[in-house]
Amino acid sequence: MRQNRTRAQRPPRQGDVQTARDPARDPVSGLLLLGALLLLLLAALPVAASSVPTGLRFTVDPAAQGQSSASLAGEVNEMRRQQGLPLLRSLSELDRIAAARAADMARNGYFSHYDGRGETVVKRVRESGLSACRTSETIAFGQDTPRQTAIEWMRSPGHRTAMLDTRVDHIGTARAVAQGRAYWVAVFARLC
Repeated sequence: MRQNRTRAQRPPRQGDVQTARDPARDPVSGLLLLGALLLLLLAALPVAASSVPTGLRFTVDPAAQGQSSASLAGEVNEMRRQQGLPLLRSLSELDRIAAARAADMARNGYFSHYDGRGETVVKRVRESGLSACRTSETIAFGQDTPRQTAIEWMRSPGHRTAMLDTRVDHIGTARAVAQGRAYWVAVFARLC
């Protein structure tokens, strides 16, 4: 496991979920981010050793990844359909960004919207060459199925907002597994 954690990185806990938005484009999310950071500081208290992946057996099976990713995108779209919202279109570049995030967290045993360089999804999307007017990310740890992940995100106000955001029209999703536990990532974007 990586010893030098940046910003709010911490070991994952069973059932964790997080969401991130670009505060520069959404002033309300800046306030929400401040509140979330305070909560993250509280959440950074020591974690029970049993919940931290050790001796990582990290796997990303491309066939299973594709099925899980499509299923998670389908579950998110089902939640949107139930609310009468337009469905999101899957975008392979967003799938790749989500897969890199899930793999990095699983490989390095942390759970955060900040990667090892301290960067967020907004920077990762820009670096991919996509031009996005709006970007957000939700992450989860330990859920067994795409449906369970989407349901838990819907129970969280921040995740629900990201999933039901009418200002995004594309989605990329991924899952990586370490020590038998799944890391889930959904990246939402509106291309401009």
